[in-house]
Amino acid sequence: MIRIVVFSYCKCGGWLTCWNVQICCNTDIAWTSEEPISRNVVEVTCTKSGETDEKNLSTYMREEMHMDVVATIIILFSLTLLARPAYGSAGDRHHIYLSCVKSCILKYGCPRKFDESGWIFSECFRCRYKCTWKTVKYFNDILHLSVPQFYGKWPFLAIWIPFIMPIPIQEFASVVFSILNLFTTFSMYRTVKRLRSSNRLKIVWTAYSVIGIIMWTCSAIFHWADFWLTEYLDYFTACAFIVFALFVSISFTIKSLQNCYRGRILWSFLFITLLYLYTNHIYNLTHHILQINFDYGYNMKMCIACSLLTAIIYCVWLVQQWKLRDHSGRRSLLCLTVMVIWGLLSVLLEVLDFVPIYWIIDSHSLFHLATVPLPLLMTRFILLENAHEMQQQIGNIKQT
Repeated sequence: MIRIVVFSYCKCGGWLTCWNVQICCNTDIAWTSEEPISRNVVEVTCTKSGETDEKNLSTYMREEMHMDVVATIIILFSLTLLARPAYGSAGDRHHIYLSCVKSCILKYGCPRKFDESGWIFSECFRCRYKCTWKTVKYFNDILHLSVPQFYGKWPFLAIWIPFIMPIPIQEFASVVFSILNLFTTFSMYRTVKRLRSSNRLKIVWTAYSVIGIIMWTCSAIFHWADFWLTEYLDYFTACAFIVFALFVSISFTIKSLQNCYRGRILWSFLFITLLYLYTNHIYNLTHHILQINFDYGYNMKMCIACSLLTAIIYCVWLVQQWKLRDHSGRRSLLCLTVMVIWGLLSVLLEVLDFVPIYWIIDSHSLFHLATVPLPLLMTRFILLENAHEMQQQIGNIKQT
């Protein structure tokens, strides 16, 4: 049982309200957590007449309720990490494939470990490539089974460009779509760099775009040539980008994290917590790599969970903003709504896994294609919301 108690206090009239959230945690593993959580006291300024400013009070209460929702979601998300995934692929474990690859090792002196860089070059790649399709044919014609996966992935039609690239492109569609994402993310970086230094999240938006540039670069390289180093760089940077996107969503939707001393302390704690979750995830993956191989299913579940959490936080914020009276003409809300829906639909492509179309386009490559416009939508949203916040600041100055 986890118990969260949040109190709000007003100087003018004592205790205002108390939110009490209880979460029952049932997992396959015997695990309990019952730790006291400190009270979160929010001070609300008073008017000269001694009465509480209702508008400020309403704002603080919304922010506190938002923090409660975020805290609850983070706790539930951390519990999902206790699940134990399944491992293995049928194709790379079959005796037809293993005996064929063994002949490649003996004939061409290829590495004994299948994730070494020697398998992406020349004869070794061609030999294992033939072994892959030989196994696929055996599954279809002899066993009358569906196309098997190899090392957690579907077989793809490789693209050779003679005399230009000595390394064949293993997943052509994913490479092209990753490069397109790289261009749109770089465009976002150039835009956020031009924001005023007074923007409360300029450093966050900049870091977000930089991590995105690194991620899509690693993605293109990995889908071009798959071996242990490019694989780790792709999956680790992608996970870093998704976890940081969760941090961005919380940082943006809760302005008090940047506007006061206590908020900045909580903001730093949030960053450290998510950094710990990320490093723990990488540790679990690395530990499993040393034991067996890369656990694609576990990594995908982690990334999808973080993406859904980010979408939920934005949805909660959007509902709050749409309820305000002054939301008319605020185009940033529509932009974010489209972006959240688009992002959720694109994530579904990762869940709906299927055999590659023409052995080139699979669900993962379509996911990369679907995410190409997202940095452009995010850039538009940042600019519109930045203009809205500046108008609010000017209005507050005029009122004073």
